[in-house]
Amino acid sequence: MRNSLKAFLIPVGLAASLVGASFSCTAADLPAVQHTGNNTFITGGIGLDESTAIKGAMKDWPLSVLFVQKDGAQAEYVANVRVKVSDHKGHTVIATESQGPYMLANVQPGAYRVEATLDNKTLQQDVEIKQGKPVKLTFLWPAQAGAVQ
Repeated sequence: MRNSLKAFLIPVGLAASLVGASFSCTAADLPAVQHTGNNTFITGGIGLDESTAIKGAMKDWPLSVLFVQKDGAQAEYVANVRVKVSDHKGHTVIATESQGPYMLANVQPGAYRVEATLDNKTLQQDVEIKQGKPVKLTFLWPAQAGAVQ
């Protein structure tokens, strides 16, 4: 699976998040901030330090997104997801490809549609961003056809 991060299965990630608070992570552990117009975002989460830093930073970003795909009975984090965030008028405010299973976006309060595409299968969610109230979205793709159940 070219988009899978098999080393970072959800159960392992959940266990790591339970002990993540004991690790000392800094902004240096976060991926580089990218800019699109007035909006900024980061994508990543590969490796324990980076994923722990991203989880710790979620509270400071208005929008947090997680990308996951079913793989039989388990779910796996995925990367290389094409992401488009559009405002209520349909204007694209962010268009990128994720470099890991997480994306954090700093967008202004308002209504947005988030579209995420993995292996030509697009999922979408509408979200309302309010000042001081971070929102977390999870995109979960079903197992690929022919996957062992």
